[in-house]
Amino acid sequence: MKLSKLFLGMGVLAAMTACESTPKGYVINGEISSASEGTVYLKRVEDKTFSITDSAQIVNGKFTLEGILPHGAEAYGLTTSPTDNSPLLFFLENGKLKVSIDEESKQISVEGSESDRFFRKVQEYAKQDGLLIDTLVANHPDSPVAAYLLMKSYSWGFDTQGLKALRDQMTPALENSFYMEQLNDLISRKERVDVGQVAPEISLPDPDGNLQSLSSLRGKYVLLDFWASWCPDCRREIPEVVNAYEKLKDKNFTIFSVSLDRAKDPWVKAIGQYGLNWTHVSELKYWQSEVVNQYAIRWIPAYFLLDPEGRILSVSLDSDGLVKSLENTFGAY
Repeated sequence: MKLSKLFLGMGVLAAMTACESTPKGYVINGEISSASEGTVYLKRVEDKTFSITDSAQIVNGKFTLEGILPHGAEAYGLTTSPTDNSPLLFFLENGKLKVSIDEESKQISVEGSESDRFFRKVQEYAKQDGLLIDTLVANHPDSPVAAYLLMKSYSWGFDTQGLKALRDQMTPALENSFYMEQLNDLISRKERVDVGQVAPEISLPDPDGNLQSLSSLRGKYVLLDFWASWCPDCRREIPEVVNAYEKLKDKNFTIFSVSLDRAKDPWVKAIGQYGLNWTHVSELKYWQSEVVNQYAIRWIPAYFLLDPEGRILSVSLDSDGLVKSLENTFGAY
């Protein structure tokens, strides 16, 4: 799947050679220029959120963190705020690391982590020339950086089979890694909402607080629409969704929209602003909504076209795919 320009010219990630002076776990000797005292928090990247795994006191602008990564290098963040969901990101691995951070300029430098060095190189390449995740995985099947980027930033663009094919290229060295566990879980969830499967039930409140169930629309073709008022891509796609509804609503067709909004007011305002005159539901839990996991949603908008029996006919990520799916079912409209 081509996402951007070809990723070439990168050196193979060097294998880490153990020696007697290398600790079994990691030791971070850190300096922070933007704070002489306080607390620094080490946060593990867990897909779309961060969780605090450790903390240390900052003394004269310095701190030390120690621990063990049982399954190799992983992406972590450092911040002085326990509620910060955008910490300074780096790749942590077992060994002695020297880390310097400046939260004011949002800069971090890391010495002693080959995985972080590779991560920086990939990020810089992506900014300048674009990144083809297929090629990154093919060239570096043993790299936790490749597994991380596939899961976090590119998995939304692949169907179940495409994601399986990339997963299967990864070497056994990553078999027990956190990112392979995430990929396997995502693939399992995607299989349950693949074409031909019966769409799982959704029963959530509408803007008036009344429960609305997806299954109540059996007997109709249903466009299951995942969106949010804060999502610019969703707003850009809305005119095509409205057009489809107006042209097909008399052909046994309707829409069931699930919002990933965080607050009620912007959600309701967008419904009225765009004239979205069909069923709307939301937990108002952003990406933490249970239906996000249930339907393996990695990107919005996401469209699932269901037949009158509730079986999934197609899955689309943009209006072009949506129009093709609808035309395959109803003809040109």
